[in-house]
Amino acid sequence: MNVLDMERSDVPAAIKNGKITLCVVGGGYVGLPFAALYADLGAKVFVCNRDVKKVEMTNAGKTYIHEVGLDELVKSAVSKGNLTATTDVSDAVSKSDIIFITVG
Repeated sequence: MNVLDMERSDVPAAIKNGKITLCVVGGGYVGLPFAALYADLGAKVFVCNRDVKKVEMTNAGKTYIHEVGLDELVKSAVSKGNLTATTDVSDAVSKSDIIFITVG
């Protein structure tokens, strides 16, 4: 889906309904909560991280960040099939309509 061809007012619903795929590059203290929140709300989200163990934890529905409620969000988003963690940034970006960069 080409987001630039959409009416601005239609984008939020398309994200929530999983018609637009998001990619969050950086799965740290900003990126993982951001990705999990959108994924739990219904968006299809890739979250990219360099650390293979963190990717594996996320894909198992677990988190490595101590934030109130984040464990539940990640678990819910993964169980819905909306959140996928990966180390392959190129692949995630190529499959996404909107890319957010959340690295230092």
